Amino acid sequence: AGCGGADVATESGRIQLTHVTGDVDAHCVSGRIDVRLDAAADVDAETVSGRISVRLPSGARPHRIETGSPGDRPADCNCTVRAVSVSGRIEVSVT
Repeated sequence: AGCGGADVATESGRIQLTHVTGDVDAHCVSGRIDVRLDAAADVDAETVSGRISVRLPSGARPHRIETGSPGDRPADCNCTVRAVSVSGRIEVSVT
């Protein structure tokens, strides 16, 4: 079973969220963040040291932000993804 939305944080360790249908806030100091959404929703993911992977469902049209605040979402986008890693790879994909 999935969850609506999630607001999670850890200092050291992996955050893994699957089958999410609502907005996600995921923050860690040292660790990987993996988010898999079953519906288009906003994602704010940030880690100092670690990889971030965000998988959006088919039909999602993300507005991707790599730094700063999201601001206004373009009309042709149905979700916002803000992903920031100081020293790690960032992947955002629509499956």
